[in-house]
Amino acid sequence: MSGWCFYVCAADATESASSRLAAWETVFEGIHWIDRLVRAGRAEQVQGGGYPSRYKALAADVFPLLTADGSDAPWAGGGFVRKLDREAIAVCPPDQVVIITVWDQS
Repeated sequence: MSGWCFYVCAADATESASSRLAAWETVFEGIHWIDRLVRAGRAEQVQGGGYPSRYKALAADVFPLLTADGSDAPWAGGGFVRKLDREAIAVCPPDQVVIITVWDQS
């Protein structure tokens, strides 16, 4: 497996490119941030398998990680951001459910 491709959108939005609040690719270890949220009870995996896998979580638990600088960002350590809509993220209510779609890039 070479890595992962992540897409984040509001749960009530379609999963089209225009509705994505964030999108990025990362190395194999880049999945660990969502695994930590699941273990902490702050995210739930709703579909597995990697083609894709889906998680749901609250914006309050996900967006601070996406807007973090440096080593706290999910793509730190190898990866690149395709989209990060900081304006839309900033006005999203903390209790908004978001869907994190994860594609295995192997």
